Amino acid sequence: MTSILVITGNCGVGKSTIARAWADARNGASIHCDDMHLWIRVREIRHSRDFQEAWKTRVSITAAIGLAEQGLDVAIDNVWKPAACIELKDVLSKAADVKFVRLACDRQQNHERDQRRTGGAVMGPRVDTLGDELNALAWPDFVRTINSTGLSVEQTLSVIAKTP
Repeated sequence: MTSILVITGNCGVGKSTIARAWADARNGASIHCDDMHLWIRVREIRHSRDFQEAWKTRVSITAAIGLAEQGLDVAIDNVWKPAACIELKDVLSKAADVKFVRLACDRQQNHERDQRRTGGAVMGPRVDTLGDELNALAWPDFVRTINSTGLSVEQTLSVIAKTP
């Protein structure tokens, strides 16, 4: 059976880097939700987080199932909230072995990683705001938090591999 790794966490913690490395190591595929764009002209809908996350969830599910049916392991990264993780688990676990990881690191390293981004991808103060929002949420038991402070990509992948 194929494997799907769903990665969530704050902006700048390395979700995309880890998703890509995990998929590369398995000769699989990675779905980066930051690269999904849905241009909505109606402001009230455009700024609705629930709408955007629901849309990305549906697109990710469709893509991941299609890729898994081709025998590919799939990594999906996004700033997922608990409700989306539950939906992803409910649907994707029927098609593959699914693991959920929430990456975290200390604030200083989170800001350092954020500053390595380019142009408009640098989140700046949003790193702290989003980090506080995510830390305040009640996460399902199946979402495992990994503290990647000071860890290399390879070390983080090793911790993920050992995580149930």
